[in-house]
Amino acid sequence: MANQFTVALTGHRPDGLGLGFDPNDWMPAVAQLQLGHFTTWATTYDTLYVISGMALGWDMIGAAAALLAQDSGLDVRLITAIPFEGQQARWLKKRQRQWYERLRERAYREIIVSTGGYHPDKMEKRNQWMMDAALRAGGLCLACYNGSPKGGTANAVRYANTIGLGILNVWPEFFGDRVQQDPPPRAAAAKRAA
Repeated sequence: MANQFTVALTGHRPDGLGLGFDPNDWMPAVAQLQLGHFTTWATTYDTLYVISGMALGWDMIGAAAALLAQDSGLDVRLITAIPFEGQQARWLKKRQRQWYERLRERAYREIIVSTGGYHPDKMEKRNQWMMDAALRAGGLCLACYNGSPKGGTANAVRYANTIGLGILNVWPEFFGDRVQQDPPPRAAAAKRAA
């Protein structure tokens, strides 16, 4: 068996990152951060598996960064962990849904974690599946977690801790030592303007 490494992604949506919902505003900087880690791991190991839950924000940027690493000639394989078929149907912007579909089309492997339509518990089940898969493979969780005690990212990080999965939290690397309990000012202003 080849020398391989597996990374499960968890992180905030764009508003939780304080970045807004237009990927042109933030994707290059966040993708560059992830690409740096992916490149390091992909040059250390023969194969890097990146598991993305395909939520807007950190997850989808990670999927795109994994494909960028793959396009550069590294053996990086994207696994999409879809919580349920139709995850993207609730998203308001057509451009977001199109980007989601393009990433799914290029995935090495796709897992639909739950059958049926939307239910909030299905995102939790997807997160647990991802962390369990990374643990079984001897990998880790690459998180962008702001320290807030509530939400899907907090739940995923707690679950990873509970099962003993190593976590690399890049929030301080990207945002400094600031722990954000409330929406960042830019996100709060965007919500007021909507």
